[in-house]
Amino acid sequence: MAFMGQQAPTNPGSASVALIWPFLSIAPTCDQAQLTAQVRQRLGLSASQFADPSTRVPIAQFAEMLDRALARTGQRDIGLLAAHRVESVHLGLTVDVARSRDPLQSALEAGIRFLPLVGDCVQFHLEVAGDRVTSRFAFDPDIQIHEAAVEFVIAVSLMWARRTTGVADLAPLEIHFTHPKPADTSRHEQLFLCPLHFGAPATQIVMSKQSLEKPLGGAEPLLATLSTQRAETLLQELSHPHDTAARVRQLLSAETALRNVSAQLIAKRLGIGTRTLARRLNDENTSYREVLNDVRKDIALTEITRGERTTADIAYSLGFASPQGLYRAFRRWTGGSTSAYRRSAQ
Repeated sequence: MAFMGQQAPTNPGSASVALIWPFLSIAPTCDQAQLTAQVRQRLGLSASQFADPSTRVPIAQFAEMLDRALARTGQRDIGLLAAHRVESVHLGLTVDVARSRDPLQSALEAGIRFLPLVGDCVQFHLEVAGDRVTSRFAFDPDIQIHEAAVEFVIAVSLMWARRTTGVADLAPLEIHFTHPKPADTSRHEQLFLCPLHFGAPATQIVMSKQSLEKPLGGAEPLLATLSTQRAETLLQELSHPHDTAARVRQLLSAETALRNVSAQLIAKRLGIGTRTLARRLNDENTSYREVLNDVRKDIALTEITRGERTTADIAYSLGFASPQGLYRAFRRWTGGSTSAYRRSAQ
């Protein structure tokens, strides 16, 4: 029996922001712009950051948005619907590395190596036993993964294999899911074209060894070398900690009322514990309070300059107990009063 496993994730709990795009694309065209703006605000990302596939988003935020989408649409099979909208750009360099290999099994092995570039909450194992090949997906037990997201991952994997080999009806021998069987599996059966087992011990795709020997017409040795070198570099970069202070600042800046925000809430949105958040910020020579005060200052300076809101309203939204608290803070920040700053800015 041969076995191949993916390396442990270097930065557990995050994924490329590009994985959100297919879910947005299944919304009615008239809603997509508004939904995109809402999602960006929720993530605390600028338009350029949201459009950059290298931007990483905590899995906890993916889960939160998926729950919202399920509640809004009532579509139990939203993961399967989104999988149909996935293109190469959503999977990034991992796809380039994989499709430059030949045959399909070699492409899968390359994809396993660089899967963390797409998302690092799942490990992928390839096991060969006789004429059966099992692709097993092991999701991080510390992260709650919605069953719609699990089905999305399985569907994307199979549909990628079909597109890469050019065999539109490439079908596994069977597919196993650990979650319970949905009330309606017609969409699953139409997509997967094989027996489905729910409530199984592991999530996995079982294929014949012969199917993994199918050639890939677009395999290019030179492209394989170049794309692999670039992917290795990006994989090494993932081993470095994210700029936690910058992410905290983004999330705080996206809030309409800082009074309602806490360190616990921000840590949850980052997919980490409050102590972990404090430790990471300390490693960057700062703290949650310092970042919060910086964001408060930026917002206050902007709002005072605009002159569209009362000082009391600004103070309340920023979490000050009274306008006097904002006045005192403003003197520390600028050395003068709010009215003097407004006149100077104007």
